[in-house]
Amino acid sequence: ELTLNDFVKGPSPPSPLFTMTPMLLLPLALALLPHALSYAPDTILPSSEPTCDCLPWSTNATAMSMFVDASAVKADGPNAKACALPSLGINPDPTNFPEYTIYDGYCLCDQATSESWYSWCLPPSDVPSQVNLLPVGSSGVVVNFVIADGGERATSADNAPVAELRLKGEEQLVGTFLGYSTLYSDSTADRKLSYFNVEMVGLKERTEYEYRVRSGEDGATLTSWTTF
Repeated sequence: ELTLNDFVKGPSPPSPLFTMTPMLLLPLALALLPHALSYAPDTILPSSEPTCDCLPWSTNATAMSMFVDASAVKADGPNAKACALPSLGINPDPTNFPEYTIYDGYCLCDQATSESWYSWCLPPSDVPSQVNLLPVGSSGVVVNFVIADGGERATSADNAPVAELRLKGEEQLVGTFLGYSTLYSDSTADRKLSYFNVEMVGLKERTEYEYRVRSGEDGATLTSWTTF
């Protein structure tokens, strides 16, 4: 069986702290591990486009062990071969691939070699990706995302991005928010993206919400509902 350890660099040497006091730190690490795992979500990216024929994640036991919830990429599921960012994984070294970014995920290549056991994935050109949240005070959250369209949408004055918000499990929206767009240019490669920023306000503490986003153009694709 081909394992990731055949091609990934070995672990870095332990820090002096762990070298000097392993017995003191081990109980603390074991106590915190369940909490750390519970807040380390896997990222599945079915809309990202691989640059090779991908194997199902389930064909490799080491690969499956990188997922907190391996059922997300189970063999008979819709995301069996999907690009992903396993939260417990060792991300491939992007040094030799400056045109890609780890945020777009990777998959296991069908024709793996010692030089390439994975494929970096390309972000879709019409779907939001790299979606993330940033709390603002006690009642606001900013959602940022990009679309890999070469910056086309960022140059449109009428393309204000949209975020929809609802209570978890409810159908009725509690808010629709508009934001702004700008051009993002990567200094290390010839990559231009449309970058979007939307602030959702009026949120209540200790409340679970679901949100989704899209660009402002007519017929733009909405992301799936995500809980926070």
